Amino acid sequence: MWHVIKIQINRERAAKEALIAYFGDEKKVYVPFTYKDKDSSKIKPLFPGYGFVDLVISMDGDSIGEINRVAHCNKLLRFGDHYPTVTDSYIEMLKSRESEGFHRTQYTHFREHETVRLKSEQWKHYNAVISKLRGSDRVDLLIDHLGKQMTMKNVHIKDIASID
Repeated sequence: MWHVIKIQINRERAAKEALIAYFGDEKKVYVPFTYKDKDSSKIKPLFPGYGFVDLVISMDGDSIGEINRVAHCNKLLRFGDHYPTVTDSYIEMLKSRESEGFHRTQYTHFREHETVRLKSEQWKHYNAVISKLRGSDRVDLLIDHLGKQMTMKNVHIKDIASID
């Protein structure tokens, strides 16, 4: 069964290597990584501070104590006396989506020509029209400012909101 293991933040790669060395089997360790953003080649952990290990917990708890001694690993995630597990199918789904590029995809509900409201303090009284979707997390906006149409390019979707 796959268990969630807490890993020291920013040490996920080193922890992954230490876990592989501990188990002697790369297939028993999974620490998913993703890209920093859709256009980046830099990677980051998909779940910072966590990874997955395929292990059977013995009744005497020896496997738990041993894994706590692996470099950069804190402990198995647990709730009271329960160590939650993750199914093989969930791990396989994560691996397949990672290889397909799910980590580069964010979905936006915004559409071209939609009127939106700007969230920033200086523009909070303005509405804008989405003129172009740029990938999954950025848009170009047309805004009427002082009687002229202005274009705001590469606006992050967190900086706009739908008009209710």
